[in-house]
Amino acid sequence: MLTELQKAELTNLHGLFSHTPWGKFMCDFDRWERDTERRLLQLELHGPPTLSIWDLGCGLPYFVHACQQRGHQAYGVDYGGYLPRHAAELMGVPFYGMAISLDNPFPREMVQPNLVTMYGMNLWENGKRWGWPEYEQYAGLVMERLTPGGRLVIEPNRGEETDFVLDAEHWNSVLQNASATVLDGQALVIQKAT
Repeated sequence: MLTELQKAELTNLHGLFSHTPWGKFMCDFDRWERDTERRLLQLELHGPPTLSIWDLGCGLPYFVHACQQRGHQAYGVDYGGYLPRHAAELMGVPFYGMAISLDNPFPREMVQPNLVTMYGMNLWENGKRWGWPEYEQYAGLVMERLTPGGRLVIEPNRGEETDFVLDAEHWNSVLQNASATVLDGQALVIQKAT
C-alpha cells in the first residue's frame, strides 16, 4: 500500500499533529491498511471494471490511495487543512478541501460516480448532529449523481449516536429506485436501481 518513504513522511508530520484529532490517522499504518483491505474486499474493488470513486470525509486518504493503486479513479474529500492536503499530495491522490453540508453536499466535479463512500464521518448541520431527515436528504442528493447501479456506502463512527443509520429496513421504506443492505453489521450500502 504505502511506500516506506510515504510512511516516513507521514510519521514526520505526526509530531506536529499528534495533539489534534488528525493524530489518530498518522502512524498506525497496519490498522489503516487492514481497514482499507477489508473495505476493498467488501466492495469488491480488487479488479475491473474501473470505477469513479469519491471518498467523502476521507481524512488521510488511505482508501483513496488503495483504490487508485487498483486502477480506479478515486478522489478524497474532507474539510481540508494542511495535514490532509499534504498527506494527499504525498500519496499522489486528488483531494478536495471542503466541509460537507446539505447546502454544499459535494464538489461540483463529482459527476456520475459509481461509488460514494462515507467512512467514519461525523455530520453536523447548524451545530446539531445529523438525524434521519438530514441523512435522507443527503442520500437523495447523492442518488441523483450516481450512475445507474451505483452505490453509496455509509459506515458511521461506532459508539456514537449514529447507529440508526444502519437500519436498512428504514432506508428501504423511504428510498425510491434504490435498495439498502448492511455489510457485516457495520456499513450501510444503498444501491441505485439500474
